[in-house]
Amino acid sequence: MMTDLMTEPSGRIRTFRARMSFTILSLVTSAVLVLLAVTIAASPCAAAPAGRVDGSELPVVMEREIPRILRKGEVPGLSISVIRDGRIAWSGTFGVDPKSGAPASPETRFQAASLTKPVVAYLVLRLADRGVIDLDRPLWSYLPEPRLEGDERARRITGRHVLSHTTGLPNWERNQLKTRFEPGERFGYSGEGFVYLQKVVEKLTGIPLAELARREVFTPLDMTRSSLIWEEGMPVTAGVDADGAVKPHPKRTEANAAASLRTTGEDYGRFLLAVLAGTGLKPETHAAMFEPRIQVGVNFDDPSSPPREGTFWGLGWGLLGPGGREALWHWGDNGAWRAYVAMRRDGSAGLVYFANSHKGLHIARDLAALAMGGPQSGLDLLGY
Repeated sequence: MMTDLMTEPSGRIRTFRARMSFTILSLVTSAVLVLLAVTIAASPCAAAPAGRVDGSELPVVMEREIPRILRKGEVPGLSISVIRDGRIAWSGTFGVDPKSGAPASPETRFQAASLTKPVVAYLVLRLADRGVIDLDRPLWSYLPEPRLEGDERARRITGRHVLSHTTGLPNWERNQLKTRFEPGERFGYSGEGFVYLQKVVEKLTGIPLAELARREVFTPLDMTRSSLIWEEGMPVTAGVDADGAVKPHPKRTEANAAASLRTTGEDYGRFLLAVLAGTGLKPETHAAMFEPRIQVGVNFDDPSSPPREGTFWGLGWGLLGPGGREALWHWGDNGAWRAYVAMRRDGSAGLVYFANSHKGLHIARDLAALAMGGPQSGLDLLGY
């Protein structure tokens, strides 16, 4: 499965420090979860609900079931929001920071990984509405990319191609880039495309992306616990990688348009409501965000695979159902941090959550069953 940021090669021998960190993690989280288990066992209503929960039952059931889900999935911590009828119906934070053992709080920022991309897409659409960038003009005409020198197809990549993952570029590549197909021809998920678009936007505005996001997204939407870069004093959580090692939250001070958002479930819930309402966008731009641009293949990692029924990409979002009209979705994978978002197009139900473990997406179905009910075909595509 592809990840959002380039990582070191797998299969490394664990160091003594990593083993000790994992031992501490196990002791801390086990103690917390044992206490939660006792609480759950003592409750006369501890039976798992059969499906979506609504009304006054929502906070009661979520606060009872999420500790159970985290324990079952071996996930240390979680930040989550649930959408109902176009509003945030409930938000919560659970578990611990696996490095310090401190309880996660509503202030704790989790890595959003690729859930950064819809935020940057929204930002770029706002700029397009003001004429700062033309989504159908080749990015090369704004700023040639040295890593694509000599690739004639790359000169035809536009901002619209980037937002719909039809650039032809790979997800990540350490050295020289090369397109895999004609831009606009098919779907091919690409973080590199977003990084190229970031460079163009920063040149056109003269403003770093992190500051643009603050001005165009976070401040207007009251997302006070969100940033594209590390900030001194920011309360964050470490994560647990596939080797069981505890990874400290990276202190990067340069934004990455594809994967560097730090946020909370409640903040991202506010963003979802803005996306739903078209806040800050022209009506035609808002509609274009949800217009299917390309059909996604049955093999997400293979651009040449045949199209998958009912699975499309718009501008920044995956779209599900006939004509992509039923739901929007996205996921995030930064190794030791995972994220998932899905929302019905009518705003009747949705969720977003962030987890501090490589196992974070394995709990998506259980959480979505409570928050939304119904199938999660995006997870089917990813194999979770």
